[in-house]
Amino acid sequence: MIDDLLLCGAPLALLFSSGWGVAIEIAVLVFSIIGISLASRGRRHDARALVDSACEAFGLQFESREANDREARGQFEGHDVRLVDGDLDQTGRRLLQVTLSGKMGKGVTIDRRSLTDSPGAEPKNRILTGDADFDRHFTVRGDRGQALALLSRPARVILLKGEGLGFLFTNGELCWSGGQAGAKQLHEVLEITREAASALFSGTKHERLLESLSHDPIPSFRMQCLRFLLGSDRDAAIAEAIRIGLADTDRRLQIVAAGHSQDKAGELLKALEDGTTEEQSLAVEMLGVQEHLGDSSKVAKRMLRAARASDYGPVIAAVLDMVREKGLPVSRSELEPFVGHRETDVARALAELAGVSDLQLEDLLIRDLGRAGLPARTCRAIISVLATKGSVASVPVLRQCTDPARYSERVRSAAASAIVQIQAQLGDLERGGLSVSSATHDSGGLTVSDSAS
Repeated sequence: MIDDLLLCGAPLALLFSSGWGVAIEIAVLVFSIIGISLASRGRRHDARALVDSACEAFGLQFESREANDREARGQFEGHDVRLVDGDLDQTGRRLLQVTLSGKMGKGVTIDRRSLTDSPGAEPKNRILTGDADFDRHFTVRGDRGQALALLSRPARVILLKGEGLGFLFTNGELCWSGGQAGAKQLHEVLEITREAASALFSGTKHERLLESLSHDPIPSFRMQCLRFLLGSDRDAAIAEAIRIGLADTDRRLQIVAAGHSQDKAGELLKALEDGTTEEQSLAVEMLGVQEHLGDSSKVAKRMLRAARASDYGPVIAAVLDMVREKGLPVSRSELEPFVGHRETDVARALAELAGVSDLQLEDLLIRDLGRAGLPARTCRAIISVLATKGSVASVPVLRQCTDPARYSERVRSAAASAIVQIQAQLGDLERGGLSVSSATHDSGGLTVSDSAS
């Protein structure tokens, strides 16, 4: 019997290897497709059930539960929430989208930032919060005041919390998008969205800025809020910002607030005298803003003495610039120590001060201009003053500045023009054994003749 079955096996195998085999393969394929379709429909049903459950839990109402493309709406903390649940472009791919809308953050965009982005790729208008963790994950652009008001500490925390889920912020709307698999995350997404409603949109712009100024743990963010409020047109907000700034634990904020307060010049001068270089720079800036300096002569003396003691070029230059801008009285002896300072911007500031001063400072400028390695901008600043206030004594150093091997074309041209201007002022007079008898431009070069007196 077994042999008979073995004999029948050959034609049976042959049968299945021909038409019957093809039929069975087709049948298997059809059932597979049906199985996939049923599984897909099952997953879609499961996803819809998850969406329904999440919407019910968070109080979102559908206009129609049965439609393929449907919307649910509700409010979180008084702000509109919209959920879109449907198919995208008839591809069968599920679209889930949650949008929270508020009045804060108009004109602001917050994008996720790649951790591999290079500093050179940063947009020029990027707004940094000073919160290193947040700035590493997000790029903020747009209206600065709106951005600072929006990005309070609670807002930054909730945005970081939602960053892994793909939340983005654009023009007053917090958005999240996901596919069918996103239905499993929907409870978490809606929970974050509900938290974000209060964190992002509660209060007015100035209320939020003042709150951040009072309580944000990041000093540089508090500083940005303070400066923005001080530049506003609301007197009440300015007064409150000054009050909060003066009470801040960070001396830098105290200095900026003092700059906008009456009778605080003494505190600013003290910060200039004993502060860090950053505090000194801020103090000089705020002394320039302060409208109640008191005895200008004493203020100038304290500022110049503090600048000399600091020996920090940017502070010295800032002090000299402020003395010039405010027209504070100074003496030649107070300025002499700054000649030849290693920070070349000091020479620029000294030259510009000399340009508006009645003091005789020509010899100091000549000493500075004769130094090697001055930037072109500094050279031109000194040359400009010597052109109007210089004498024949300035000509030798000006002539050096026409050397094409050492100076740019713009510096050479300025020096040549200065010599011509001095010649016009002196006429045929001779000073110091040097007569300026001819000056010609020749590729930046100059011909000047010497004569004995």
